Amino acid sequence: MMLGKVRAHFRRRRLEHQRPVIARYANVLDGIYRRRFEGADKERFEFLWCEIAEVCRVLPDELHEDDQISVRCPSGEGSLTSRLEDLAFVIMSESRDLPPPKKQETIGDVLDYLLQPNPEDDDD
Repeated sequence: MMLGKVRAHFRRRRLEHQRPVIARYANVLDGIYRRRFEGADKERFEFLWCEIAEVCRVLPDELHEDDQISVRCPSGEGSLTSRLEDLAFVIMSESRDLPPPKKQETIGDVLDYLLQPNPEDDDD
């Protein structure tokens, strides 16, 4: 329970940090959303796209859904944490407790996984 509260707190802070970026790149994000992710939660998509762009150290309009993770987030950069580790943290914190994906080779694969409907939202 406490972990959920901490996760929610940090997510709110990250969302506030991303709001101006989302507003600045709204047209670009809308095009990407309509092209590949239509039907998913749009606000969640915009937030996640901007989070991943920040981790990859690019602007949201420089990131593409077919970008290879191994290129955008190389491991072993010589810093304390690599971009790959940072991306893994975003995936873990935003996964909604879904089982880990089979493979994630592109940025689009990551978004496909993270934008799956939340199983806890099912009314079964």
